Amino acid sequence: MGETRISRLAAPVLVRGRSLFSGRLFERLRHVLWAALISLALYAVFLLQPIDQFLWLFQSRVADRNPTGDVVFVSSNEALNDTDNPQTRFRVAAALDELDRQGVGKVFLDIPFSTSENAAADARLARAIADLGPRISLVDRILEGPTGERIRRTTSPTIAGPATRVVSDQTDRDWYGFAWRLHYAYQNDGRVTRSLGAAIAGVEGNPNETFSVDYGFAVDRIPTLQLDELSGNARSLSELAAEVTGKTVVIGHSGLVAGSQQPMPRKMDAAVSYVDIYAGESLKAGHTGSLRGPIVLSFFAALLLISIVFSRARRQRWVAYSATVLVAPALLYAAAKIGIRLELSYALTFLAIYAALRSRMRWKRRVEMVNQETGLAKLRALEARLIRDSVTNGHIVIAKI
Repeated sequence: MGETRISRLAAPVLVRGRSLFSGRLFERLRHVLWAALISLALYAVFLLQPIDQFLWLFQSRVADRNPTGDVVFVSSNEALNDTDNPQTRFRVAAALDELDRQGVGKVFLDIPFSTSENAAADARLARAIADLGPRISLVDRILEGPTGERIRRTTSPTIAGPATRVVSDQTDRDWYGFAWRLHYAYQNDGRVTRSLGAAIAGVEGNPNETFSVDYGFAVDRIPTLQLDELSGNARSLSELAAEVTGKTVVIGHSGLVAGSQQPMPRKMDAAVSYVDIYAGESLKAGHTGSLRGPIVLSFFAALLLISIVFSRARRQRWVAYSATVLVAPALLYAAAKIGIRLELSYALTFLAIYAALRSRMRWKRRVEMVNQETGLAKLRALEARLIRDSVTNGHIVIAKI
Protein backbone atom coordinates (compact mmCIF):
# COMPACT_ATOMS: atom_id res chain seq x y z
CA MET A 1 0.00 0.00 0.00
CA GLY A 2 2.82 2.40 0.94
CA GLU A 3 4.76 1.56 -2.21
CA THR A 4 1.66 2.24 -4.35
CA ARG A 5 1.21 5.65 -2.71
CA ILE A 6 4.87 6.59 -3.31
CA SER A 7 4.73 5.48 -6.94
CA ARG A 8 1.62 7.59 -7.53
CA LEU A 9 3.39 10.66 -6.12
CA ALA A 10 6.59 10.01 -8.02
CA ALA A 11 4.95 9.26 -11.35
CA PRO A 12 4.39 12.92 -12.42
CA VAL A 13 7.93 13.79 -11.37
CA LEU A 14 9.40 10.90 -13.33
CA VAL A 15 7.32 11.77 -16.37
CA ARG A 16 8.45 15.38 -16.24
CA GLY A 17 12.05 14.28 -15.68
CA ARG A 18 11.96 12.02 -18.73
CA SER A 19 10.48 14.83 -20.81
CA LEU A 20 13.47 17.00 -19.94
CA PHE A 21 15.73 14.70 -21.90
CA SER A 22 13.55 14.01 -24.87
CA GLY A 23 11.92 15.91 -27.68
CA ARG A 24 11.54 19.65 -28.03
CA LEU A 25 12.30 20.42 -24.38
CA PHE A 26 15.71 18.77 -24.57
CA GLU A 27 16.33 20.66 -27.78
CA ARG A 28 15.63 24.00 -26.09
CA LEU A 29 17.84 23.12 -23.11
CA ARG A 30 20.63 22.21 -25.50
CA HIS A 31 20.29 25.58 -27.19
CA VAL A 32 20.47 27.33 -23.80
CA LEU A 33 23.71 25.48 -23.05
CA TRP A 34 25.26 26.40 -26.40
CA ALA A 35 24.24 30.06 -26.07
CA ALA A 36 25.74 30.21 -22.57
CA LEU A 37 29.04 28.60 -23.66
CA ILE A 38 29.43 30.98 -26.61
CA SER A 39 28.70 34.00 -24.37
CA LEU A 40 31.26 32.85 -21.80
CA ALA A 41 33.84 32.42 -24.54
CA LEU A 42 33.19 36.02 -25.64
CA TYR A 43 33.60 37.15 -22.03
CA ALA A 44 36.95 35.36 -21.77
CA VAL A 45 38.39 37.50 -24.59
CA PHE A 46 36.57 40.74 -23.51
CA LEU A 47 35.10 41.00 -27.01
CA LEU A 48 31.91 42.78 -25.93
CA GLN A 49 33.52 45.26 -23.53
CA PRO A 50 32.88 48.28 -25.81
CA ILE A 51 29.15 47.47 -25.76
CA ASP A 52 29.16 47.39 -21.95
CA GLN A 53 30.90 50.75 -21.84
CA PHE A 54 28.25 52.18 -24.13
CA LEU A 55 25.56 50.87 -21.77
CA TRP A 56 27.43 52.47 -18.85
CA LEU A 57 27.04 55.81 -20.61
CA PHE A 58 23.29 55.23 -20.50
CA GLN A 59 23.47 54.35 -16.80
CA SER A 60 25.41 57.54 -16.09
CA ARG A 61 22.76 59.59 -17.87
CA VAL A 62 19.71 58.17 -16.12
CA ALA A 63 21.20 58.13 -12.59
CA ASP A 64 21.10 61.94 -12.10
CA ARG A 65 21.99 62.14 -8.41
CA ASN A 66 23.46 64.94 -6.32
CA PRO A 67 27.10 64.99 -5.18
CA THR A 68 27.93 65.51 -1.53
CA GLY A 69 28.93 69.14 -2.11
CA ASP A 70 32.00 68.63 0.10
CA VAL A 71 34.42 68.77 -2.85
CA VAL A 72 35.00 72.15 -4.54
CA PHE A 73 36.82 72.45 -7.86
CA VAL A 74 38.88 75.62 -8.29
CA SER A 75 39.89 75.97 -11.94
CA SER A 76 41.91 78.27 -14.15
CA ASN A 77 41.47 78.83 -17.87
CA GLU A 78 45.16 79.75 -18.09
CA ALA A 79 48.14 77.42 -17.74
CA LEU A 80 49.49 78.21 -14.27
CA ASN A 81 52.64 76.11 -14.45
CA ASP A 82 54.10 77.61 -17.61
CA THR A 83 57.80 78.18 -16.88
CA ASP A 84 57.84 80.99 -19.46
CA ASN A 85 55.25 82.86 -17.41
CA PRO A 86 56.23 82.35 -13.75
CA GLN A 87 54.23 85.37 -12.60
CA THR A 88 51.13 83.13 -12.44
CA ARG A 89 52.70 81.40 -9.43
CA PHE A 90 52.06 84.48 -7.36
CA ARG A 91 48.33 84.12 -8.12
CA VAL A 92 48.38 80.46 -7.09
CA ALA A 93 50.17 81.39 -3.86
CA ALA A 94 47.60 84.12 -3.13
CA ALA A 95 44.77 81.64 -3.69
CA LEU A 96 46.39 79.13 -1.31
CA ASP A 97 46.82 81.86 1.33
CA GLU A 98 43.15 82.77 1.01
CA LEU A 99 42.09 79.15 1.42
CA ASP A 100 44.27 78.98 4.53
CA ARG A 101 42.58 82.11 5.96
CA GLN A 102 39.11 80.72 5.22
CA GLY A 103 39.79 77.50 7.12
CA VAL A 104 39.80 75.07 4.23
CA GLY A 105 39.66 71.39 5.13
CA LYS A 106 41.98 69.81 2.55
CA VAL A 107 43.65 71.14 -0.60
CA PHE A 108 44.85 69.09 -3.55
CA LEU A 109 47.04 71.05 -5.94
CA ASP A 110 46.42 69.16 -9.18
CA ILE A 111 49.04 71.12 -11.13
CA PRO A 112 52.68 69.97 -11.17
CA PHE A 113 55.15 72.86 -10.93
CA SER A 114 58.71 72.50 -12.13
CA THR A 115 61.42 75.01 -11.19
CA SER A 116 61.30 78.25 -13.20
CA GLU A 117 63.90 80.96 -13.81
CA ASN A 118 62.09 83.26 -11.39
CA ALA A 119 63.38 82.19 -7.98
CA ALA A 120 61.13 84.70 -6.18
CA ALA A 121 57.99 83.24 -7.76
CA ASP A 122 59.03 79.70 -6.86
CA ALA A 123 59.85 80.72 -3.30
CA ARG A 124 56.50 82.48 -2.90
CA LEU A 125 54.62 79.39 -4.04
CA ALA A 126 56.74 77.15 -1.81
CA ARG A 127 55.96 79.36 1.21
CA ALA A 128 52.19 79.20 0.53
CA ILE A 129 52.36 75.40 0.27
CA ALA A 130 54.35 75.16 3.50
CA ASP A 131 51.87 77.39 5.37
CA LEU A 132 49.04 74.92 4.69
CA GLY A 133 51.09 72.13 6.27
CA PRO A 134 49.39 68.70 6.35
CA ARG A 135 46.20 70.09 4.82
CA ILE A 136 47.71 70.27 1.32
CA SER A 137 48.69 67.41 -0.98
CA LEU A 138 50.48 67.76 -4.31
CA VAL A 139 49.29 65.66 -7.24
CA ASP A 140 51.74 63.74 -9.42
CA ARG A 141 50.31 62.98 -12.85
CA ILE A 142 51.19 59.86 -14.84
CA LEU A 143 50.79 60.33 -18.60
CA GLU A 144 51.37 58.17 -21.63
CA GLY A 145 54.25 59.33 -23.80
CA PRO A 146 54.34 59.38 -27.60
CA THR A 147 55.88 55.91 -27.75
CA GLY A 148 53.66 54.40 -25.05
CA GLU A 149 56.01 54.97 -22.12
CA ARG A 150 54.72 56.21 -18.77
CA ILE A 151 55.73 59.79 -17.93
CA ARG A 152 55.43 61.09 -14.37
CA ARG A 153 54.98 64.84 -13.99
CA THR A 154 55.68 66.02 -10.48
CA THR A 155 56.27 69.23 -8.56
CA SER A 156 59.90 70.12 -7.96
CA PRO A 157 61.12 69.25 -4.43
CA THR A 158 62.33 72.82 -3.92
CA ILE A 159 58.73 74.01 -4.31
CA ALA A 160 56.95 71.03 -2.74
CA GLY A 161 59.02 70.75 0.41
CA PRO A 162 57.72 68.02 2.74
CA ALA A 163 54.14 68.21 1.37
CA THR A 164 52.24 64.92 0.92
CA ARG A 165 52.09 63.44 -2.58
CA VAL A 166 49.18 61.68 -4.28
CA VAL A 167 48.95 60.24 -7.79
CA SER A 168 46.51 60.61 -10.67
CA ASP A 169 47.12 58.07 -13.44
CA GLN A 170 45.79 59.19 -16.82
CA THR A 171 46.70 55.85 -18.41
CA ASP A 172 43.78 54.09 -16.66
CA ARG A 173 41.44 54.58 -19.61
CA ASP A 174 39.23 52.37 -21.80
CA TRP A 175 38.31 52.02 -25.49
CA TYR A 176 36.53 55.38 -25.58
CA GLY A 177 39.04 57.22 -23.38
CA PHE A 178 36.85 57.05 -20.23
CA ALA A 179 38.15 56.17 -16.77
CA TRP A 180 35.70 53.54 -15.53
CA ARG A 181 37.97 51.90 -12.94
CA LEU A 182 40.77 53.47 -10.91
CA HIS A 183 43.25 52.15 -8.35
CA TYR A 184 43.20 52.95 -4.66
CA ALA A 185 46.96 53.49 -4.77
CA TYR A 186 49.91 53.24 -7.15
CA GLN A 187 53.34 51.75 -6.70
CA ASN A 188 56.38 53.50 -8.11
CA ASP A 189 60.03 52.69 -7.36
CA GLY A 190 58.95 50.43 -4.52
CA ARG A 191 56.92 53.21 -2.89
CA VAL A 192 53.13 53.12 -2.54
CA THR A 193 51.32 56.42 -3.11
CA ARG A 194 47.60 56.92 -2.58
CA SER A 195 45.51 57.87 -5.60
CA LEU A 196 43.90 61.30 -5.77
CA GLY A 197 40.39 59.88 -5.78
CA ALA A 198 41.03 57.77 -2.68
CA ALA A 199 42.71 60.73 -0.96
CA ILE A 200 39.70 62.98 -1.67
CA ALA A 201 37.42 60.39 -0.06
CA GLY A 202 39.87 59.76 2.78
CA VAL A 203 40.14 56.01 2.21
CA GLU A 204 43.08 53.65 1.97
CA GLY A 205 43.51 50.70 -0.36
CA ASN A 206 45.88 48.22 -1.92
CA PRO A 207 47.63 49.20 -5.18
CA ASN A 208 46.34 45.98 -6.75
CA GLU A 209 42.71 46.80 -5.92
CA THR A 210 40.48 48.90 -8.15
CA PHE A 211 37.05 50.50 -7.75
CA SER A 212 34.36 51.63 -10.16
CA VAL A 213 33.89 55.34 -10.77
CA ASP A 214 30.24 56.39 -10.68
CA TYR A 215 29.46 59.15 -13.18
CA GLY A 216 25.82 59.41 -12.14
CA PHE A 217 26.44 62.68 -10.28
CA ALA A 218 25.28 65.78 -12.14
CA VAL A 219 28.38 67.66 -13.22
CA ASP A 220 26.71 71.07 -12.95
CA ARG A 221 25.99 70.42 -9.25
CA ILE A 222 29.65 70.01 -8.28
CA PRO A 223 30.69 73.30 -6.58
CA THR A 224 33.16 75.26 -8.71
CA LEU A 225 35.17 78.46 -8.34
CA GLN A 226 37.58 80.35 -10.54
CA LEU A 227 41.09 80.82 -9.19
CA ASP A 228 40.76 84.59 -9.54
CA GLU A 229 37.84 84.49 -7.09
CA LEU A 230 40.32 83.35 -4.42
CA SER A 231 43.25 85.56 -5.36
CA GLY A 232 41.16 88.64 -6.16
CA ASN A 233 38.15 90.50 -4.76
CA ALA A 234 35.43 89.07 -6.99
CA ARG A 235 33.43 87.79 -3.99
CA SER A 236 32.82 88.89 -0.45
CA LEU A 237 34.61 87.01 2.28
CA SER A 238 31.33 85.69 3.74
CA GLU A 239 30.30 84.14 0.42
CA LEU A 240 33.72 82.61 -0.04
CA ALA A 241 33.83 81.18 3.47
CA ALA A 242 30.50 79.46 2.94
CA GLU A 243 31.90 77.65 -0.09
CA VAL A 244 35.37 76.57 1.10
CA THR A 245 35.47 76.50 4.90
CA GLY A 246 35.95 72.92 6.03
CA LYS A 247 35.63 71.67 2.43
CA THR A 248 37.97 69.69 0.21
CA VAL A 249 39.33 71.88 -2.58
CA VAL A 250 40.92 70.60 -5.78
CA ILE A 251 42.89 73.21 -7.74
CA GLY A 252 43.45 72.36 -11.40
CA HIS A 253 43.29 73.54 -14.98
CA SER A 254 39.97 73.76 -16.78
CA GLY A 255 39.24 71.94 -20.01
CA LEU A 256 40.23 75.08 -21.93
CA VAL A 257 43.91 74.54 -21.12
CA ALA A 258 45.74 72.44 -23.69
CA GLY A 259 46.38 68.88 -22.48
CA SER A 260 43.91 69.13 -19.60
CA GLN A 261 40.81 67.77 -21.33
CA GLN A 262 39.31 64.44 -20.35
CA PRO A 263 36.13 62.91 -21.87
CA MET A 264 33.51 61.91 -19.31
CA PRO A 265 30.03 60.44 -19.77
CA ARG A 266 28.37 63.73 -18.80
CA LYS A 267 30.96 66.15 -20.20
CA MET A 268 33.13 65.28 -23.17
CA ASP A 269 35.54 68.22 -22.73
CA ALA A 270 35.81 68.11 -18.94
CA ALA A 271 38.85 69.11 -16.96
CA VAL A 272 41.02 66.12 -16.14
CA SER A 273 40.61 66.82 -12.41
CA TYR A 274 36.91 65.94 -12.66
CA VAL A 275 37.74 62.24 -13.06
CA ASP A 276 39.34 62.12 -9.62
CA ILE A 277 36.60 64.30 -8.13
CA TYR A 278 34.03 61.77 -9.38
CA ALA A 279 36.21 58.98 -8.01
CA GLY A 280 36.19 60.64 -4.60
CA GLU A 281 32.42 61.21 -4.71
CA SER A 282 31.91 57.56 -5.70
CA LEU A 283 33.93 56.33 -2.72
CA LYS A 284 32.16 58.74 -0.38
CA ALA A 285 28.73 57.53 -1.55
CA GLY A 286 29.76 53.86 -1.66
CA HIS A 287 28.77 53.59 -5.33
CA THR A 288 31.73 51.46 -6.36
CA GLY A 289 30.01 48.11 -6.89
CA SER A 290 29.57 46.26 -10.15
CA LEU A 291 27.89 43.09 -11.37
CA ARG A 292 30.27 41.25 -13.69
CA GLY A 293 29.25 39.54 -16.90
CA PRO A 294 29.12 35.90 -15.65
CA ILE A 295 26.85 36.82 -12.73
CA VAL A 296 24.38 38.68 -14.95
CA LEU A 297 24.59 35.91 -17.54
CA SER A 298 23.79 33.28 -14.90
CA PHE A 299 20.78 35.28 -13.77
CA PHE A 300 19.29 35.49 -17.27
CA ALA A 301 20.14 31.85 -17.98
CA ALA A 302 18.18 30.89 -14.86
CA LEU A 303 15.21 33.01 -16.00
CA LEU A 304 15.30 31.39 -19.42
CA LEU A 305 15.47 27.89 -17.97
CA ILE A 306 12.47 28.59 -15.75
CA SER A 307 10.58 29.90 -18.76
CA ILE A 308 11.37 26.76 -20.76
CA VAL A 309 10.71 24.15 -18.09
CA PHE A 310 7.48 25.55 -16.67
CA SER A 311 5.87 26.86 -19.87
CA ARG A 312 4.12 23.95 -21.55
CA ALA A 313 2.15 25.81 -24.21
CA ARG A 314 3.76 27.82 -26.98
CA ARG A 315 1.93 31.00 -26.02
CA GLN A 316 3.10 30.66 -22.42
CA ARG A 317 6.69 30.37 -23.61
CA TRP A 318 6.45 33.47 -25.77
CA VAL A 319 5.06 35.45 -22.85
CA ALA A 320 7.87 34.16 -20.62
CA TYR A 321 10.47 34.97 -23.31
CA SER A 322 9.13 38.52 -23.64
CA ALA A 323 9.20 39.02 -19.88
CA THR A 324 12.81 37.81 -19.73
CA VAL A 325 13.87 40.27 -22.42
CA LEU A 326 12.07 43.16 -20.71
CA VAL A 327 13.94 42.43 -17.48
CA ALA A 328 17.18 43.62 -19.14
CA PRO A 329 16.37 47.36 -19.52
CA ALA A 330 14.56 47.38 -16.18
CA LEU A 331 17.60 45.89 -14.46
CA LEU A 332 19.93 48.35 -16.21
CA TYR A 333 17.82 51.30 -15.04
CA ALA A 334 17.45 50.03 -11.46
CA ALA A 335 21.19 49.38 -11.17
CA ALA A 336 21.93 52.92 -12.38
CA LYS A 337 19.66 54.39 -9.72
CA ILE A 338 21.37 52.54 -6.86
CA GLY A 339 24.89 53.11 -8.21
CA ILE A 340 25.80 49.61 -9.43
CA ARG A 341 27.53 49.16 -12.76
CA LEU A 342 26.13 46.32 -14.85
CA GLU A 343 27.92 44.21 -17.47
CA LEU A 344 24.83 43.38 -19.48
CA SER A 345 26.23 42.80 -22.99
CA TYR A 346 27.00 39.11 -22.45
CA ALA A 347 23.51 38.38 -21.16
CA LEU A 348 21.99 40.21 -24.14
CA THR A 349 24.26 38.24 -26.47
CA PHE A 350 23.19 35.03 -24.73
CA LEU A 351 19.51 35.82 -25.37
CA ALA A 352 20.24 36.79 -28.98
CA ILE A 353 22.17 33.55 -29.65
CA TYR A 354 19.40 31.47 -28.11
CA ALA A 355 16.82 33.26 -30.25
CA ALA A 356 18.96 32.67 -33.36
CA LEU A 357 19.32 28.95 -32.59
CA ARG A 358 15.59 28.58 -32.03
CA SER A 359 14.79 30.50 -35.23
CA ARG A 360 17.15 28.30 -37.22
CA MET A 361 15.58 25.17 -35.78
CA ARG A 362 12.06 26.36 -36.58
CA TRP A 363 13.12 27.22 -40.14
CA LYS A 364 14.75 23.81 -40.53
CA ARG A 365 11.63 22.08 -39.23
CA ARG A 366 9.39 23.99 -41.63
CA VAL A 367 11.61 23.00 -44.55
CA GLU A 368 11.51 19.34 -43.49
CA MET A 369 7.70 19.34 -43.47
CA VAL A 370 7.34 20.46 -47.09
CA ASN A 371 8.05 18.34 -50.14
CA GLN A 372 10.69 20.22 -52.11
CA GLU A 373 9.41 18.94 -55.48
CA THR A 374 5.68 19.56 -55.09
CA GLY A 375 5.65 22.25 -52.40
CA LEU A 376 2.95 20.28 -50.54
CA ALA A 377 3.00 19.44 -46.84
CA LYS A 378 4.33 16.04 -45.84
CA LEU A 379 2.67 13.55 -43.54
CA ARG A 380 5.04 14.77 -40.83
CA ALA A 381 3.31 18.19 -40.96
CA LEU A 382 -0.03 16.54 -40.28
CA GLU A 383 1.40 14.63 -37.33
CA ALA A 384 2.89 17.81 -35.89
CA ARG A 385 -0.42 19.62 -36.27
CA LEU A 386 -2.28 16.84 -34.44
CA ILE A 387 0.24 16.91 -31.61
CA ARG A 388 0.11 20.72 -31.36
CA ASP A 389 -3.71 20.74 -31.28
CA SER A 390 -3.77 17.84 -28.77
CA VAL A 391 -5.96 15.68 -30.97
CA THR A 392 -6.17 12.32 -29.15
CA ASN A 393 -9.30 10.69 -30.67
CA GLY A 394 -10.98 10.26 -34.02
CA HIS A 395 -9.81 8.56 -37.19
CA ILE A 396 -7.66 9.65 -40.11
CA VAL A 397 -7.83 8.02 -43.49
CA ILE A 398 -4.87 8.57 -45.81
CA ALA A 399 -5.04 7.63 -49.45
CA LYS A 400 -1.85 7.68 -51.47
CA ILE A 401 -2.32 8.10 -55.21
